[in-house]
Amino acid sequence: EAAAWVTMFHPSVVRQAGINIIAERWLPRDSAAAFAWMGKMTDATLRQETARAMQGVILQQAPEIRDTWRQHASPQIRIELEQQSKAALMDVGDNVTKSTDYKTTP
Repeated sequence: EAAAWVTMFHPSVVRQAGINIIAERWLPRDSAAAFAWMGKMTDATLRQETARAMQGVILQQAPEIRDTWRQHASPQIRIELEQQSKAALMDVGDNVTKSTDYKTTP
């Protein structure tokens, strides 16, 4: 319900903060459902904001967790996550789990 509610917000820092919180809480609990939610989004801006938030959460995980979560994402979603890597890295800064692989290769 919270995920549906936040998608009704107009583009703003408030909406982005809401999407960030949803990604932080939902990906660890049910990454398949979180990716399915994103996959149903038709608004390109909202989908991009969501991919950026999710990629930021993913980059903060250990590589084995990243890989487990990625298995639940469609190839298209993996591409969209990868496209947001640079922006997500700027968002999370030093909170990235050190690894040589920051890509979500399909």
